[in-house]
Amino acid sequence: MPFLLLMFITCVKAHGDLDLRIKVITSAIESYPDSAVLYFKRGKLRFQHEEYKASIEDVHTSLQKGFHDELQKIYLAKSFFKLNNFEEANSNLDQYLNQNPENVVGLKLKARILYGQEKFVESAQHFEKVIQLTIKSLPENYLEAAHSWQASSDPYKMTNSIHILELGLKNLGPIITIQNKLIDAHLIAVNREQALELQFAIIKKTNRKESAYFKLAEIYLQLEESENAIEAVQNSKKHWEKLPSRIQNNSAMKLLKNEIEQILTKTH
Repeated sequence: MPFLLLMFITCVKAHGDLDLRIKVITSAIESYPDSAVLYFKRGKLRFQHEEYKASIEDVHTSLQKGFHDELQKIYLAKSFFKLNNFEEANSNLDQYLNQNPENVVGLKLKARILYGQEKFVESAQHFEKVIQLTIKSLPENYLEAAHSWQASSDPYKMTNSIHILELGLKNLGPIITIQNKLIDAHLIAVNREQALELQFAIIKKTNRKESAYFKLAEIYLQLEESENAIEAVQNSKKHWEKLPSRIQNNSAMKLLKNEIEQILTKTH
């Protein structure tokens, strides 16, 4: 392939949108139909463009034409996963993981495939392995691990779910999504005091208390403690009314106000 064409493709890849980049590669393929590398390049772009079937065709073509790159198996696995073809996704991913057993991208995809296959314990264990292998794991890894444990039939599923969420807070600090998931887990496990203790800690630390008090009201409603729920939602309303009008008028705060009023109406 001419050097100038390669430079042009590289430039488009860096600066152009997906549609343009796919068109450029397609044009190059028309000029060099035997270039296996070009098919793989287009396959990767088509995956990003959510053209999963087309991506699979291109990656397969690149393999048939003699180009071999370990990432081909990852892209095939990702595309098949997006198409809910978990068997093919697993087959391709396992070939990659056999050579790269501690690759966190591959292990995370494996965890999600296992979840799709309703193999929830294995899914949770793979998410936990991702957490172990990363220096500072993403919050979503803890959340998905907990979700997998909760979906399982393991007799210790809630204990394991709570443990991994507490580990997330220990490792990452007070991430609100993890805190909320942990509160929900405590409620499912009927750990009333732990759920309330965590929510009160959130209220104490946050500067924006309107949403935190509303969450407290929801917890009390779930516990069927209506008087405490009313007090919490009244506190939520009080703090909402202290907000500047520009914040009160954003969509999230308007929705919160409506939810506050709905609870107050139902509980009176």
